[in-house]
Amino acid sequence: MVQYQFRIDEETWTEWKRTVPREKSLETRIIELIEADRDGRVRDADTPGEDTGLDDGTPTPEGVKTPLHEPEKAVAWARENAPASRKDIVEACYDADAVDVNSDTWWRKRTRPALEEAGMEFTRNRGWE
Repeated sequence: MVQYQFRIDEETWTEWKRTVPREKSLETRIIELIEADRDGRVRDADTPGEDTGLDDGTPTPEGVKTPLHEPEKAVAWARENAPASRKDIVEACYDADAVDVNSDTWWRKRTRPALEEAGMEFTRNRGWE
């Protein structure tokens, strides 16, 4: 049996932990993820063509871009309203009726990386600045 410790930023850990069903232990879920990766059932986000999400600029069935494709609007809103919490940003910029992914996925895969690329930083008990 191998034991391993790792470091992860608190916001990412908390967000991930909330996705694990309460009836499942975090240890069990981590083991499942490791086994899925070992078995080739996990795709790397950095590998071209492997992202299962929609590409930026991909029109929706109605031909209109959704907020999913416009994380820069969330960045602009966060700058204007800094410091802004994740909850505030999601409430102001995420439109559940127009996006085909849940708000957590929208935040993790699109908005948070856009905030970081724009040079904004998360400060605990303050928010994104």
